[in-house]
Amino acid sequence: MQKHYYQAIIPRDLYNELKSQFDLQKQFNIAGIEEFSMEESEVDSLLGERSYSGGDVPSSVIDEVDYFQELTEKSDVKFYFNEAEDCQKFIGFIASNNGTKLTYEKIEMADWNEEWKKSYAPIEINSDSILIPSWYEESDYAQYKNCVKIYPGMGFGTGSHETTYLCLKFLVNQVNLDEVNTCMDFGCGSGILAIYLNALKKQNRTDYYDIDPLALDNTKVNIEINNLEHEHNLLLTADREDFLKEYDLVFANILLNVLIAEANDIQRISKKYLIISGLLNGQETEIIKEYTDFECKDILRKNDWCALLMVRK
Repeated sequence: MQKHYYQAIIPRDLYNELKSQFDLQKQFNIAGIEEFSMEESEVDSLLGERSYSGGDVPSSVIDEVDYFQELTEKSDVKFYFNEAEDCQKFIGFIASNNGTKLTYEKIEMADWNEEWKKSYAPIEINSDSILIPSWYEESDYAQYKNCVKIYPGMGFGTGSHETTYLCLKFLVNQVNLDEVNTCMDFGCGSGILAIYLNALKKQNRTDYYDIDPLALDNTKVNIEINNLEHEHNLLLTADREDFLKEYDLVFANILLNVLIAEANDIQRISKKYLIISGLLNGQETEIIKEYTDFECKDILRKNDWCALLMVRK
């Protein structure tokens, strides 16, 4: 297995000039060309309160991000080579053709699986409750009464995001579990919210609902990791007729526009408790106005995000 690669960086205007004249990739045995790169924080700053997922991103937004990229200092283009000789040949060509002198860098290959794991760490919800990545040893956290594992996979809701964390805070600190025997995780993502509930108290029935089959696959993995034997259903859009008429507790950690569009159904199936999140600060007023069957008992905030604990009137 290759342990390293070589990288050369050139200005975008020079790249645009060269690519119009030469087949660079073929001529210099280039392993890859990175024409575009933005940090996640830069994308968040650009899009502000607009939120999209997967194929929902409008082409106009993609064009906007592309345009922004071209205006930034990070709009240089990166060239990747497997062999130092190819990289040196490319740099020599640039110097002789344009007079621009470039340097190159040898970069060690990363174990991307291990790098990905570094993004996740244990999350303490309170002094009794903690959420740990699935590759951590549960025995190292024996001081916590409630320890639940999560494999992030592709499902949103790792506990590291503010909205998920705030829902868990409500669950462990303010929900009377004696009153909760049925649960719906509406837009379950990784399933962590209802999974944590069942780790605290086994439910008579739990339904995990999402529009994405991959999210339900991730939920299934997390149920198995935590050895939870509870009656449950993994439901997609076509399975909505299988919802119960009422659930003691409903989690709805999704985006504002979906919360508004689904308000009637979410209120209809929520019998006692409703925990709503996925909201930026200020958006809670729209939810309180829309969800008239419920009283907002508390609001938790973390950074730019908030969550609501609501009870049926």
